[in-house]
Amino acid sequence: MKKILITLIIVIVLCGAGIALWAYQQSSSVANDPKPSVPTSESSLQPDEVGTPIEVEQKSRTATFDPRNNEIISGSVTLTGNTIRLEDDFKTENGPDLYLYIGDATDRKTEITKLKAANGAQNYTLPDTIDPDSITHIWIYCRAFDLNFAVAEL
Repeated sequence: MKKILITLIIVIVLCGAGIALWAYQQSSSVANDPKPSVPTSESSLQPDEVGTPIEVEQKSRTATFDPRNNEIISGSVTLTGNTIRLEDDFKTENGPDLYLYIGDATDRKTEITKLKAANGAQNYTLPDTIDPDSITHIWIYCRAFDLNFAVAEL
């Protein structure tokens, strides 16, 4: 009986250490995606009055994240065309299971993807079914704790 109890304690300690290490790696990871280049595909070109293709300038909207639920999170986000970019200054110290959502002023509505890292520049492409002009708020959400971490109003 004593051996079983000791074995159980060792397993619990090792599992706890593994979870702590995983959470640390997630929160200390840093992304460094390059800024997206302005596309020159056929979809971004429109003809002028005489039919010559001209590039249409894509508008960008940038906002700063506003922390929620006493979370430590900062930085800015930019929406350009169908790309959401968490800028170089994006940083959070918590959250092992962070996701990017779009939504409105009150809550997140549509999941985009899991974050690549807890810190640093990151680019995410919106699905074709989402109109970038309809996006008003970008949310950071922790699925593991069912907690909104921050929102940025574009």
